[in-house]
Amino acid sequence: MKSSHSAKPESPAESSVGLSPALSPRRAKQRRVIQTAATRLVAANGIAAVSVEQILEEAGVSRRTFYGYFSNKYKLIASVVNPALADGTVLLKKVLRKPAAEAVPGIVDCYCELWLCHSEALSLISALDRDVMPYLHDSHISFGEALKKLLGKAERAKLLRNHSGDMSFKVITRTAVPLLKLYGDQPEGLDTFRSSMLALLLKDNA
Repeated sequence: MKSSHSAKPESPAESSVGLSPALSPRRAKQRRVIQTAATRLVAANGIAAVSVEQILEEAGVSRRTFYGYFSNKYKLIASVVNPALADGTVLLKKVLRKPAAEAVPGIVDCYCELWLCHSEALSLISALDRDVMPYLHDSHISFGEALKKLLGKAERAKLLRNHSGDMSFKVITRTAVPLLKLYGDQPEGLDTFRSSMLALLLKDNA
């Protein structure tokens, strides 16, 4: 997969957890400004260290405007991350219908697509804490279950380097996003990410 894309790809679950269709273009743009400002702050400092007041200042909006969209900062961050998890689940479920040999490459390609569509959301992963998890519960569980099913399929086919779906799950959840942050925006970076992840996860002859 090449990393040179001129336009942001369409999100595969665009209508599932996206903006409300009732939002006018002006309000949708304003909501997006708040999300982008919060993402910058939280990615750099962690969610616990960022206050609503800091988000207001970064976004250049009033408190009233903020609370017109989000009841708290956790719901705001969830509004960025949930669509990525939903899209990822859609992609992984498509891979589940394919042969076992395509399970791990499909997982890696899923992460590449998520980086192209939701790099802001992925940049937040390491900054999340337990206070935001109730707002992510359903999408987080669905994504994790789909990922584990694919790795179980690869384990049964004896394709995994470490012979364990559970261990491979830990490898992916601990290394995929940091590697994407390192390589994702570099020329041919997604190709480097893909080859690195496949080397970590698959046997040499798989």
